[in-house]
Formats: sequence, C-alpha cells, structure tokens
Amino acid sequence: MDRSNPRGGVVARHPLAFFVILPPFMLALVILASATAELLIDHDVFGRAPDGFPRLYETPSARNAIAGWNLALNYAAPLVIAIAIWISGRARNVAPAWLIAGAGIICIAGGIYDVEVVWTGVRGTSRLLMGWMDDTALVAARIVANASLFALAAFWLSRRAA
Repeated sequence: MDRSNPRGGVVARHPLAFFVILPPFMLALVILASATAELLIDHDVFGRAPDGFPRLYETPSARNAIAGWNLALNYAAPLVIAIAIWISGRARNVAPAWLIAGAGIICIAGGIYDVEVVWTGVRGTSRLLMGWMDDTALVAARIVANASLFALAAFWLSRRAA
C-alpha cells in the first residue's frame, strides 16, 4: 500500500483504527442514539395519559413504527455500516484484508446485540431492552446472515465499479 497517496488520508495511514476499532463504536453510537430517541419519544413527545399509562402504548401505529425501527436497528444497521466501511476503503485503495476485517467485526458485533421494546399494558412495566442475546443459535444465524448479505453487497458493488 502506498502511504504517500494523498487520496488515502487518515484512513490509509491508520487502517487499524478505521477498520477494526471504529466500526463497533459506530454501531454502539447508533444503538445508544436510537435508544435515547425512543425514550424521548415515549416520555416527552407522547407523554402519559391521566391514568399514568404511556400514550405511545395506546397508539398502535406509533408502537409499530418503534418496533419497525428496532428491527431495522437490529438487522440493517450492521449491514449499512459494513457497506459504508467497504465503500470508504475501496475509494481510498485500502488493502482488501482491512476491508474484510472491518466488515467481519461489524457483522459479528451486529449479531450479538438485541434492542426491543416490551409493551405490557400494565402501568410502569413497559421496558426498553438493550443487551447481549442469549440464544447462541440465533446469534450464529444473525452473524451468518450479516456476513452473507455483506458479501453479496460487496460483490455487487465490486462488479458495478468494474
């Protein structure tokens, strides 16, 4: 790799930081920002009804939108970040090993967490759950799905660029 390439910039000079360390932090930032937004929407936008129940619980379309957002966060966010890393690295002529390492790390990191909202209908018991998944079969399936979809997207992007 030619480190004097002005087009590569910081990415070419510090591939370990950009492709190995940064992706999990990007994913964590997206998850925390999303959780904060969900809490703000629940508490500040919709608020509480006079009986104390969250109004978000009483609004099925809003509940479904939050559930859809969490599905996108769980399944699409790692793939989007991995593709963004791939595109950024390809534009700067970074060695393929760094691109694969970054995408692999984000595919693994994207397979082990889960974000969901539990609406119970009982006052004070609805929860926003964020954490590591316990089901190893589901974790393995998500990692394989992330890696497969990323490989398909990377192949398509490589063929399109050629």
